[in-house]
Amino acid sequence: MGLPCHIAGLKKYCELNNVYMDNLTSIDLVCHGVPMPYFFKKHLYEINKKRKIKNSNIKFREKSNQYGLTVSQNGNVIYKKSRYYDEYMIMYLEGIYAESCYRCKFANNQRIGDLTIMDCSTKWEIREKKEVSNQSSVLVNTEKGAQLLKELQKNSLEGYEYSFEVLLIIE
Repeated sequence: MGLPCHIAGLKKYCELNNVYMDNLTSIDLVCHGVPMPYFFKKHLYEINKKRKIKNSNIKFREKSNQYGLTVSQNGNVIYKKSRYYDEYMIMYLEGIYAESCYRCKFANNQRIGDLTIMDCSTKWEIREKKEVSNQSSVLVNTEKGAQLLKELQKNSLEGYEYSFEVLLIIE
């Protein structure tokens, strides 16, 4: 699982090195774009330096801090800011991305993975289960992806089927 550019790189590597890919199932994530890693490393360095921490656990968009950044160590939260107050998340949501993201060839309906996962953009009024606010959407792109989704649904993944057009309605 990774961003479409990661999946494309993996597939190209396998192709160039004659790696057998029949057992590879790929899942790409709909990408919002990513800032240069340098900015995140610097931001995390500053958070950890102020608190004299060496190893930390980083969570983006956890349920209690949607679109925010939470950093913890040994189960103790040491930094938690919402998207409105964390400098990195403000930059990310404002669209300051790596140069390659501005001309991404994967930002289209032709998906590279067997499955694609994205934040749910289905209108609230037409959702089957309205009490669940943090739904995700899964697009099936290949037969291999359809088989994987079928297996996941056997093991407790709950889902509702929508047309592609309905999923992509954005207001």
